[in-house]
Amino acid sequence: MDKRIMRIKEMEERLDRVTAQVKEAMSSGKAEHPDAIKEDIRLLDEYYRSESWRSDFEADEAGELPGDLKRGVLSEDAIYNVIGGYEELLKDLRKESEENKYKTEGKMSKKTLIVIDMQNDFVDQALGTKEAVAIVDNVKKKIAEYASRGDEIIFTQDTHAENYLDTNEGKHLPVVHCIEGSEGWKIYDGLEVKDAKYIKKYSFGFTGWKDYDLQDVELVGLCTDICVVSNALIIKALYPEIPVKVDASCCAGVTPESHNAALETMKMCQIEIIQ
Repeated sequence: MDKRIMRIKEMEERLDRVTAQVKEAMSSGKAEHPDAIKEDIRLLDEYYRSESWRSDFEADEAGELPGDLKRGVLSEDAIYNVIGGYEELLKDLRKESEENKYKTEGKMSKKTLIVIDMQNDFVDQALGTKEAVAIVDNVKKKIAEYASRGDEIIFTQDTHAENYLDTNEGKHLPVVHCIEGSEGWKIYDGLEVKDAKYIKKYSFGFTGWKDYDLQDVELVGLCTDICVVSNALIIKALYPEIPVKVDASCCAGVTPESHNAALETMKMCQIEIIQ
């Protein structure tokens, strides 16, 4: 099958799933935001902004696509409207609970450990350092501590495609790493635990933390001066009233100097640094 047709069919299926979620939310008054739908939204948005969408749209305008091909995704407003509508509905339905979340007297806060990018390529492969190797045991103990209490544990995974060197990041850091599905992309051996959650992270900072109902957060992992600081600051901006902590003994930077500089930056932004 022609690659263009396959791409349009795939995106059409994603659009249908998100549209169905919007209709369900409107009828039930509840908006769920499962990982599958978040991924659909991200990829639809990426497609809509890409040259591929423009090329597919022009091919449709030129009559080059099969007449029976479903192609709502090529409407100039379809993707924008359905994503915008869903996000606004989600925001409205959750607004009241978010405003009252921390006002309930005596409420037990959910504790979350976020393990940032403890992947093979950052520990001892493509971009590994001796400092990264040195924190593995500390991170393992920290994960075991949270797991023993039944707390929430989230692993992020830096995730790139085969065209990494063509991306903006690849041009600034021309070292191929964390290609999705590769050995280097996997979480370092011995760290994973039952019932942990996983987030594929396509840039330094993950921008979807608002969907995770964070209440008391601790971050550990790699690299202190890139992805740890990026996510800590995003979380602090989204949840200004919750405790956000970073354990320095469970983090390593590109260099010891940049590690310490990042810790100071986070400290200035009222993130608690555990030494």
